[in-house]
Amino acid sequence: ELINKNLANMENIHSRRVRKMLAFVEENYNKKIGMSDLVELLDTSGTYLNQKFKEETGLTFNDYLNRYRIQKSIQMMKDGNKKITCIAVDVGFRDYKYFIDVFKKYIGMSPGKFMEYIGD
Repeated sequence: ELINKNLANMENIHSRRVRKMLAFVEENYNKKIGMSDLVELLDTSGTYLNQKFKEETGLTFNDYLNRYRIQKSIQMMKDGNKKITCIAVDVGFRDYKYFIDVFKKYIGMSPGKFMEYIGD
């Protein structure tokens, strides 16, 4: 999968904090989350966490979170029984238009086009 290759492989992550950040995304991707939640959870500055995260994963935290959410949305689309608007909310996007923009950025086509593509 196009998006998977850029998601962090836990075996390559050495920082305990970054591992916790990745686990936090896995458990909470469907909620409204941001760096402030991690600052509170890990009792460390956002600047430091962002720096460590980028160092270990090659991605910013927000980039990783969006990629993770898009990956989850693709899995749901392949299961095929939900509307795209519902999937967007289920993976943590409160704004449908923003979901479409992010999806296009990573996948290169709209969610609707993608659904047609996998439907063939």
